[in-house]
Amino acid sequence: MFKNLLLSFGSFFFASLLLIIYFVKAKNTGINNKIFKLMVTLLIFEIVTEIAAVTAIYYITDNDFMVELICRIHQIISLSWILSVGLYGITIGKAYKIENLLKYLLHEKEARPVLVSIIITAILIPFTSYHNVRELNGAYMAGSGEYIQYIVGLFEIGLIVYTLRKEKESFKSLNLKPIYWGIVAVLIQMALQLYFPLILITTECFVFTTYLFYFAFENPDLYLIKELEEAKQKADDSNKTKTEFLSNMTHEIRTPINAIIGFSEGIINEKEINKEEALEDLSHIQAAGNNLLEIINNILDISKIENGEEYIDNKEYDLSHLLMELKTIMDGRLIDKDIRFIMNIDESIPSKLYGDRMKVFQILLNILSNASKYTEVGRITFTLKADISNGTALL
Repeated sequence: MFKNLLLSFGSFFFASLLLIIYFVKAKNTGINNKIFKLMVTLLIFEIVTEIAAVTAIYYITDNDFMVELICRIHQIISLSWILSVGLYGITIGKAYKIENLLKYLLHEKEARPVLVSIIITAILIPFTSYHNVRELNGAYMAGSGEYIQYIVGLFEIGLIVYTLRKEKESFKSLNLKPIYWGIVAVLIQMALQLYFPLILITTECFVFTTYLFYFAFENPDLYLIKELEEAKQKADDSNKTKTEFLSNMTHEIRTPINAIIGFSEGIINEKEINKEEALEDLSHIQAAGNNLLEIINNILDISKIENGEEYIDNKEYDLSHLLMELKTIMDGRLIDKDIRFIMNIDESIPSKLYGDRMKVFQILLNILSNASKYTEVGRITFTLKADISNGTALL
């Protein structure tokens, strides 16, 4: 009789090995990972109950109720495994963050076919029956209780294929061949089991399919490779961004340096220095220097942010001095453009404020710099107001 169960015992060994490996190595907590854990756990119980059911059919001849009960338990677990495979098939490659599997079944539209099949299967189970067969070389389960597994299995296969075809974009980054190999294996198993019922190959096919899914989708090494690829892509994107940033900064730095050199040479080469013209040139040099300092500070700030060294330096500062600096810089930038720079400052704003002067200055200067960069003619109007309440001025 036990020749009939040799494959089942072998399946139990490989399923147990997979269960131990997966629970020890698994580090992912997506909904599909949870479903796979459920699949592996159900697989163990499915094999155990199959062995128990076949043994009961062969040896227990005077207690039909006990045999029927064991076969029923095996049927429910087998159907549960099949339904879990259908659920797993429609969630592969999707990063769901749902913690509760029941919530996923009840609230996700794509899970409704599986939910409906679970309900229908649960309704049909009490109306199925078994016509168990005992032979000299072994025993097996037959009847509508077995055939319902084939019907549910075909439905879940159809659902998985439909989902894969309908949502190609969601699965394009995955190798889906193992899924199709598993489907082919299940179809072959169904045909062989119908023609050779005494050869118990159902659980072997279940184990084979589960191993396919593990090595194709659940192996932690695959997730590690994927994480490394994502990290490499982020590093490449970061390097590209830095290269573009440095290219832009080179151009930005060259502009104020050329202005400083140009106005300085103008003063040096002037035979008779006109005080008013020299002061005007010096103001342009100062504005260009402030502009250059601003650019360098921005570069340093980026470095600080990347190193986690950036912080808010709150202290008292003079708003009028800050605004005068802004006006000087803007006047220098707009000197060669047909643009007027107008400042409208709310007189109710206190002259002394408490905060990070440099951050406020950078924010305002960035806004004004973009305004000067993208304005060809006309005027730039800078309006500053404050919402003052409870000793706080929100600029």
